[in-house]
Amino acid sequence: MFESGFAVALVLAAMNPSVEGTLVAVSPKPAQLTINTNRQFQTFAIGKRSVLERETSLAGAAPTVRRIPLADLTPGEYVRLQIDTLGRVTHGRAIARLERARVRSSSGSTVVLENGATLTIGSVLRFVDGKGKPSATSTVRPGETILLFHHPQSGNVYRIAAERRGRRAKS
Repeated sequence: MFESGFAVALVLAAMNPSVEGTLVAVSPKPAQLTINTNRQFQTFAIGKRSVLERETSLAGAAPTVRRIPLADLTPGEYVRLQIDTLGRVTHGRAIARLERARVRSSSGSTVVLENGATLTIGSVLRFVDGKGKPSATSTVRPGETILLFHHPQSGNVYRIAAERRGRRAKS
């Protein structure tokens, strides 16, 4: 009995494999994701009923998970994808470690943090304003708090987000 249950679990796992790696590109039409997994680039179509989520965690807090649209995925994120037998993504989860930081100065595409670190918005670093919209330039002011999105394995910052005015932003 145990052996047949184990065999069924293996067959189900083989039918719905999991792939994880760093997101390289997001294409809305056709809807697809390209990831770097084990130093190989793989592109997967997004299934019509696929669910995309982001799991975020701040130091000392339990992780939170929420649904996101395809356009909210950011190259540089660590992702886990469930793939169906036709090679389409059925479920995707972006995983980020968050850190709050205070802005010392901001001008154009450059943000300097209170600790002296300089972040430059561009192809490797995305900025999201307080309304959740991507922007090529920073809209934060000195003294404001931003969220730094870190890749959970490399620690690289790939996204910065302004906190929403008057309340803590949901990542």
